Amino acid sequence: MELISVPIQSTWEAMEALVKEGLVKNIGVSNFSCQGIRDLMSYANIKPAVLQVELHPYLQQGLFENLFNPIPTRLSHVTLI
Repeated sequence: MELISVPIQSTWEAMEALVKEGLVKNIGVSNFSCQGIRDLMSYANIKPAVLQVELHPYLQQGLFENLFNPIPTRLSHVTLI
């Protein structure tokens, strides 16, 4: 099986189309870096409702120091798993 690289922007636009068609209520992202969120916010018409991040004693990402400050707009929900 060959993997195909799909740009995040194309994927996000497809998910926005699902919201516009009424097939889903909210869309979000998982395990995005601060830079990934900045990039997403630069072209997203619908902002992510959720940022899900894996964080536990064996995977400490140093995330809380920089999680909200560099993000240009507030997310409505952050889930840590």
